[in-house]
Amino acid sequence: LEAAKANTQVEFDRAFRTIVKEEGYQGKRVVYISGLHIDISPLPGQVFPLTKFIPWAAFVQKADGTREIIEQQALCKILKEQNGENVDQVDLEESISVMEHVQEVKVI
Repeated sequence: LEAAKANTQVEFDRAFRTIVKEEGYQGKRVVYISGLHIDISPLPGQVFPLTKFIPWAAFVQKADGTREIIEQQALCKILKEQNGENVDQVDLEESISVMEHVQEVKVI
């Protein structure tokens, strides 16, 4: 786990420094959340592994150039305070069903 934490910190630092210096990100709103993905082996009868995400840190840049790094404890608090409703949520099963019944488009 210590190696994973160290790698997560290194990756956050690399991404943060890239965002700050790259011209394409200037004047734009950016939210970058770094964390550790943990795959838990499936139990007998489960098809897919359980996946957990542990937030590590976040970098927030506003369009006016204001920047902030949010450390893990504050980030977790902010994320827990968010409304769980997603008005743009897509029903994946329904979307796949619609795609299966649409006339095929030939590209060759």
